[in-house]
Amino acid sequence: MPWQGPWHGTPGEREATLAIRERRGRDGRVSYQLVVYAGRDGRGRDEYVRRTLTGVSRRDASKAHAQLVMDVERRQTGPSRSLTVKELANQWWESAARDLSPSTRIGYRYWLDSRVLPQFGKKRISAVTTADVERWYGQLRDGSRPLGIRSIRGCRTVLSAMFTTAVRWGYLPSSPVERARLPKAPKWTPRAPEPEQVAARIAEAEARDPDLGLFARMAVALGARRGELAGLRWSAIDLDEGVVRIDTAVVSADEDGTGRRSGSRLATKDTKTHAMRTVSLDSGTVRALREMRRRHVEAALACGVPYSQDAYLWRATVDGMEPLPPDRFSYAWRKVNAAVDDGAHVRLHDLRHYHGTMLVGAGVPLPSVRDRLGHSSLTVTNIYVDGRPEWDRRSADIIGAVLDSPS
Repeated sequence: MPWQGPWHGTPGEREATLAIRERRGRDGRVSYQLVVYAGRDGRGRDEYVRRTLTGVSRRDASKAHAQLVMDVERRQTGPSRSLTVKELANQWWESAARDLSPSTRIGYRYWLDSRVLPQFGKKRISAVTTADVERWYGQLRDGSRPLGIRSIRGCRTVLSAMFTTAVRWGYLPSSPVERARLPKAPKWTPRAPEPEQVAARIAEAEARDPDLGLFARMAVALGARRGELAGLRWSAIDLDEGVVRIDTAVVSADEDGTGRRSGSRLATKDTKTHAMRTVSLDSGTVRALREMRRRHVEAALACGVPYSQDAYLWRATVDGMEPLPPDRFSYAWRKVNAAVDDGAHVRLHDLRHYHGTMLVGAGVPLPSVRDRLGHSSLTVTNIYVDGRPEWDRRSADIIGAVLDSPS
């Protein structure tokens, strides 16, 4: 009879009993499950490493099992027995950081230094259990500095990447992170401001700086991310046709791939979804862009420098060849938001949600909304449909018209 539950004999007896299990499917195909005892986990429970082979002979399965036994023994007696999470983090970062975008490196480094290493850094990687990881999630959610579910997922991504690499490198038989359950996340819906709140803030931004006012207007007109707006050049805008090509974004860069943020270094990358999109502009925004370009050309001429067609719309230098950091816009917007005394708090990114929400409320087809926002799928765009009062009111009116119509 095949083995079905935990075995309480010696490791040698376990190995002999659990060596190879032969299975035959309904189609008659034979597969072999290889099972090797891998010691006890941090809670004292037996652990087993399993592999399933199909389309091989019994002899090949026996060879594979012998190799698996050697692999497990090497993991139990090799360098991973004393390797700490901090040492693993250093090895993983050296291997993985060069393939990450600058903004991703900065995010990963932040979660690694602020949350992952303070919790696990001194522990041996072989001593970290699934229970440890789940308790950590609870501490992140309910501790003195609680995190939201999206931030907890960011922490999990870093820890999971490290332990998955450890498994791939042969340091561990399995990752404790993969079996750990995240806290249940409440359903998230975008928080879109009201039209009068947006209008008041655009007016305040315009009064402070015409360029800042146009940035806010373009955020609403295009629904673009702040990095995409910061990366716009005049060569990507056709004022005669009233269209904008969005294919790049400006992001803060780190120092030499370390993941440490540097406020003075910027990098240009492709968009978040790695796709180019062309978005139409309204006539009022086109007029504002023409006026902005006139101001910038006059300023460059007054300084005796050329103004290139490839200049950035929001520039750090008078010739327009250096972009402004995206953080600069967020900082300025916080001041605008504080100056408008209406009791609302409208984040800069909420202007993007406002764009999507208003289009869906006006009945614009979801594929068009998706394309304007640059979403990777309609699943993401659907968040602007759920719970919209305009749609609920429209549904009530349709039903009411049917009920009240003469039969």
